[in-house]
Amino acid sequence: MKVNQVTSRLGFGCVALTNFKWSSHAVDFLKLVYDSGIIYYDTAPIYGGGYSERILGNFIRSQRRENLVVTTKFGLSVPAPKIPVFAALPLNNLRKQIMKPSPYRPAELAVPEVYPKRIIKLQEVLHSLENSLRNLRTDYIDNFLLHEGIPDFLTEEALNFLFEKKEEGVIGKLGIACNYVNIRTLQESALTDWDILQYENGALYNTKDILSSFPNKQHIYHSILRYTYLTDEAPVDISPEKKAGYILAKYLKENPKGMVLFSTGSKKNLSLNLSSIEEYS
Repeated sequence: MKVNQVTSRLGFGCVALTNFKWSSHAVDFLKLVYDSGIIYYDTAPIYGGGYSERILGNFIRSQRRENLVVTTKFGLSVPAPKIPVFAALPLNNLRKQIMKPSPYRPAELAVPEVYPKRIIKLQEVLHSLENSLRNLRTDYIDNFLLHEGIPDFLTEEALNFLFEKKEEGVIGKLGIACNYVNIRTLQESALTDWDILQYENGALYNTKDILSSFPNKQHIYHSILRYTYLTDEAPVDISPEKKAGYILAKYLKENPKGMVLFSTGSKKNLSLNLSSIEEYS
């Protein structure tokens, strides 16, 4: 493992772990990510139909837990998977082979909307925490983020429970993981006991103001590369294979006290991204 100033501020997004044919391949790839110097892993109960946390948990049990930073979320959930993870991935791969793939259509950039209020009660938060601890094979979670919601959605009982678990060390830090439109509705006073803001960033999102609006929070950017094909952020003299790394390095510089998430399932792209990030940092 070669953690340095660059890789220590990079996080690996685990949303697409179920794209691997076998769960063992996904775990092996996570080990490669770790050996490359990345120790931060971001997942959620809804990622991969509920399997992402379980795959990450299989990786975590093979490592020294204190060497990893593990982030998961609460507030959104899916029914617990009924098929074991070792069988679910090959079945998913077979389904993809049988179904005709849809023609690729680049996603359109849409401005998200302010969430309608929903009530998140204590039992839901408790259930989510217990499930995540079990799936991740750990007795604590470094970062526990409210997924697609804001603090006002939580009942007083749910809030107090989260703060108690933080005090006990079961939760390291609390945060909000939602789109930038909703983060802009928040006041500093609503985030007194919250540590992290995680949201989209990139040339097309124009979210730089959030960094200055909440200077005392840790800011974690995601979706930096999602609309790369619509932007022209990299100078023309940078080769196409280094463009992603250049853009990631750019946002690491803009967020000097925070982190940037990215994801890939390709060994080649992982290596190219990391080498070009270091080059342009």
